[in-house]
Amino acid sequence: MAVDAEPDEVRHLEGLRLALREVAPEFYVRLHRPWRGRAFLHVNNPVAAGRFAEDITVQPGDKPGETWFMWSWGERITLTSTPELAARAVVRVLAVGDSSGR
Repeated sequence: MAVDAEPDEVRHLEGLRLALREVAPEFYVRLHRPWRGRAFLHVNNPVAAGRFAEDITVQPGDKPGETWFMWSWGERITLTSTPELAARAVVRVLAVGDSSGR
């Protein structure tokens, strides 16, 4: 990872953290910036007693300047330009017995 890429990555993850706070204030969300490796957003649904959690990263896309929020299993969530959509997707995946989709 290029040194100058990290600030954008962290900025995008922070945007997703804020969006998650709006749609799921009960979720625990923490930005991790490990000494080595990529920054990631750890999201946990406490209603599920810690069983439903996800680590979300930012990865470059196929086009220049394009970046995506990514699930831990490597699937794309949404472009980083749409953190609100990504937040709703995360809430759907980590929901427990709530089919409302918020």
